[in-house]
Amino acid sequence: ELILDELVRQTRVPTDTRIHKAFEAKYGAGGVKVAVRHILVMPHFLRAEMIKGGADARSIDQAKMKLEAKALAVTCREELVNGADFIALVQKYSHDQVSLRSEGLLPSYRPGLYGKAFTHAVANLKPGAYSEVLESGAGFHVVMLDSRNVTQLEEVRSSLTEEVMSAVPTWQEREEVLTSLRAAADIQLW
Repeated sequence: ELILDELVRQTRVPTDTRIHKAFEAKYGAGGVKVAVRHILVMPHFLRAEMIKGGADARSIDQAKMKLEAKALAVTCREELVNGADFIALVQKYSHDQVSLRSEGLLPSYRPGLYGKAFTHAVANLKPGAYSEVLESGAGFHVVMLDSRNVTQLEEVRSSLTEEVMSAVPTWQEREEVLTSLRAAADIQLW
C-alpha cells in the first residue's frame, strides 16, 4: 500500500479542476467561507419528548407540533432582540445535537444545507447579526453569522498545489492506478 500510495502521488497531475476543488473545500464556495451558528427547534424532537413522557404517538398532532416549534423559535428570537446571549439560547432552545456541542456552530456550512431561505439569510447577514425565524425541512432556525472570510484563489494557488500533490491518496486514485497497471501488464497464469 505504501508503494501504491507513492505511485499515486508521483503520477498525480495538479489540474485546475483538482486545485479548484481543493480551494472550495478549504476556503468555501467561490473562496467565501462563513462561520454560522444556529438555534434549531425541531417539531420531531418535541414529538419524541412527548412520547418519552408517555403520550401515545398516534394521538400527537404533527401540525400542532410544528406550530409549537415555530412559537419556541419566535420566543427565542424575541429574547435575542431583548439582549439575551445567543450561545445561552442555543443551550436553552436548540435541538440540533451536533451544533449544540459547539455552541450552535455548524461544523461545515455550505450553501443549500438547509434550503434557500437559510442560504439567503446567511448570504445577507453581517457578522454578529442574526436572522428572522427561518423554516427548513429540519424545523425552525434562528441563524447568526460569526464571520465571513474571502480568499482569492491566486493568493493560495501555490500552497494548494503542494497540498493536492502531497495529499493522502483516495481509494479511487489507488484503483485508477491499479487498473492502469493491470491493463498495461502482460499477465500469464500458466
